[in-house]
Formats: sequence, C-alpha cells, structure tokens
Amino acid sequence: MKEVATRVVSIAGNTVIDIPLKDVNISDSVGFEFVGNVDIIKDPVIPLLGGCGASAAFVLGAHGQPVTLNTNIGNDSWGRLATGWLESVGVKICDRVCHTTAAHMIKLDREGRRQSYYYLGEKVKWELSLNLGSPYVFYSSGYGAVNTDDIEQMCNVFSNFRASGTRVVFDISPWFEGIVPKGLMLEAFKHVDYLVGTEDEFREWEEGENIPKLARNLLKNGVEYVVIKKGRLGAYAISQSGEEVNAKVAISSKKYTVGAGDCFNGRLLYGICHEEPFVESVKYAANFATKIVDLERGALGAIDISCKETEL
Repeated sequence: MKEVATRVVSIAGNTVIDIPLKDVNISDSVGFEFVGNVDIIKDPVIPLLGGCGASAAFVLGAHGQPVTLNTNIGNDSWGRLATGWLESVGVKICDRVCHTTAAHMIKLDREGRRQSYYYLGEKVKWELSLNLGSPYVFYSSGYGAVNTDDIEQMCNVFSNFRASGTRVVFDISPWFEGIVPKGLMLEAFKHVDYLVGTEDEFREWEEGENIPKLARNLLKNGVEYVVIKKGRLGAYAISQSGEEVNAKVAISSKKYTVGAGDCFNGRLLYGICHEEPFVESVKYAANFATKIVDLERGALGAIDISCKETEL
C-alpha cells in the first residue's frame, strides 16, 4: 500500500480567476456624480484563484499532498497568475496548450447576493488524465462549458480508473442540468466511489422527500458514498455500509462564499488520502469550508488553514 505522503491525487477540472467586487449595487448603476459612466467602489479589487479543479488542487498542494491537475489554464496573463499560485504549493499541471483562461467577475452587495460575468475559457480534455498514470484518488467536477460529450468522456475516465483500483470522486455540479440525458448521468454514477453535490443539484437526477431519502436513492446507483453539501448549514453524508452523518458548522457572518464548495472537496480528498473515517472526514471538510468563508480569500485562504485545525 502506498504511503500517505506519496499518494497522488489526480484532478480534472477548470481553473478560473475570480474577480470579486464587494458592496456594490447589483441592480442599476448609480454613477459618480460628475462622471455618469463611473462607479466608485470602496474595497480594493483583488483577483483570486477559483475553479472546481484549481481550488481543490490548491487545497491539497497547500497541505503537502501530491497532486496533478488536468485543466484549461491559458498562456495569457491570467493563466500565468494562476500557474504561479498553483506551482507555489507544488501542484503539477498537465501540459496542454490553451490560449485563454476563464475569468469570473462577481458583483456582491452587502447581503451577499451575486451578479456574475463569466468568461468560460477553453474546454477541459478529461481523457488526458488517463495519460498521467493511476493515482490513488481521481477527482473531477463539471463547469460552465460542459455538454453531453464531456459526461461521456468522464464516464470512460471513471470506469478506467476504477478498474485499476483508483478511488473516483465526482462532484456533479449544476452545469449538466438540462444538457445531459438522465440515463447517461446515472451511467456515470455507476463508476464513482464518492458522489458529491448539493441537494438542488442531486434533485435533477434522483428523487427523495427529504435529504436522507434522496441520499439513499442515490446509493442505489452503485456509488459507495454520497455527500450532500448544505452550504452554511454543513453537510449530510451516508455510505453503503450504513455510516451516516449530519455535519453541522458554526455559521459564518461573512458573505463571500465563492470557492467554499470546491475547498470542501479538497479537504474531503485529503481525508480520503489519509484514510480518515468517512464520518469524521465529512465533518472536517465542512469545518474547513467554513474557515475558507471566514477568510474571504477563496481557495488562496487554504494556505493559512491547517487541515488538522479543522478536526473536531
């Protein structure tokens, strides 16, 4: 069995530069009093690392876990910024030529409501991950540019990795809704060990009058573990062997929650690599995500949070 320190996590997912604009009016522009097309904001504009792939990879790299990332980073200025952040914590980025990097401008009002402007960047080539060898864990999630071809590629990658003994983790994301046939999505579930998502995301694919029943119905698709993220309320999870947890967290007063779910996933992957008990690992991941929200720096905040600090 591989030692914990050498267990490689392979991640396939997107990389985004998040650009939050805080405490702004998200409806009509008011304009500065003598320049009608200019709004003045009080907080500095600080770009942050985002994306389902890059955020989880940064969490792992920041805590010493070997990780490779198959992603859509471009060779533009945003791409060089993202690459620098990822390589600073030891993330190994899969070689691939992209020209542009995804960017997400997020206007946030004082109540935390969002209005976004999202440039999706280029496609992630999921099957490139098969060229990187067999990792201890493989993780992927959807993003804004996915379609039916993407879930077909994912299904192939999942089945190949699972056949080789790799643990497969899939965050379903909201992006496949209305695009991918239900039967094809459920076929992908059959090749997954850990199925992760929010209640709303899962209800597109399965039924259940409440969260526990929804989770039990998802288990019938052949997955070993179901993890349902509940945002500021924590997470619910269940396993085929009957392990069950309703992980509660201290509610954060901060409004910038972008990246919390992806960082939850990063901490969950860390727990899998370290063979933490399933129930405890979900609790740790939920607490880690809350600490990320408290720092308001997205995935970059992971550098300041010890995984051990999130243990209960």
